[in-house]
Amino acid sequence: MLTVRGIDTRSLRSSYAAFSAEAKKRIVEKIVRTDAMGFVRDIIAITPPGHQGAPFVSGGKGNTAFATGLLQIKSDILKVYATPSWVYGYVMKTVNKKAAAAFYGIFQSGNRSQLNDWLFKSAPPFIASLKLGFDGGAEHQQRRSKSTGRVKGSKPTVMILPGEESKLKAYITATQEKVGMLAGGWGAAATQLKVRMPAAAKKHASGSCLAQITPNQVSYTITNTVPYSRQADVDRRTQFVLDSNKRRNRLAKRIQVEIEAELKKQFSRR
Repeated sequence: MLTVRGIDTRSLRSSYAAFSAEAKKRIVEKIVRTDAMGFVRDIIAITPPGHQGAPFVSGGKGNTAFATGLLQIKSDILKVYATPSWVYGYVMKTVNKKAAAAFYGIFQSGNRSQLNDWLFKSAPPFIASLKLGFDGGAEHQQRRSKSTGRVKGSKPTVMILPGEESKLKAYITATQEKVGMLAGGWGAAATQLKVRMPAAAKKHASGSCLAQITPNQVSYTITNTVPYSRQADVDRRTQFVLDSNKRRNRLAKRIQVEIEAELKKQFSRR
């Protein structure tokens, strides 16, 4: 369950008596909206591929975490599927260069019969033990950690066959297209509150944002509805943002600004 640390509102409460009901409502609306905007901005920054210490967008311009996410996806997929260049390197390291060249020549020829013969008679035991043929990404999905999403282990378990390099490349591209989807789950709130989003997250914008503004209450209910997001992870990031000193300082400043603005209005009317 999420908890919210108290925000110091003493200065606001001490000034309330001087304000009309309309002014009080106006102040609260601005403060709560500021809080909601800051929350959305901060949680997008730490939602994968962004994380604490490496925001999704670095310095407001670059996409350091996004670029890293793309590279990690490609790296993870290539841990699963042995490409011809990977097999060549492995054979050269474990046998010799001549044997590696023999394999590469057979693979490039596209002759499956010769490749099967090489696998049966000449391939190192590890290569001979690999599953054959690209499976559309099933093996990659199976080897991903449920907690981190990263691939477990570093050795491939499937060897792609001649003519399948383009299928593997297409799968990598399609998987990389999903980078930013989790952060995009805050998209509805970002749109409603006019918070800028990284382009990679904006194209996946989803979720919901319900504003309730009545004479007695001002609230924003913000929801990330990305189906494969883990609730525990969403809660952990949310709690981090709610507890942050950055949030408390931002609200303290906004409270002071709104109080001073209302006081100025009142004095100007006298």
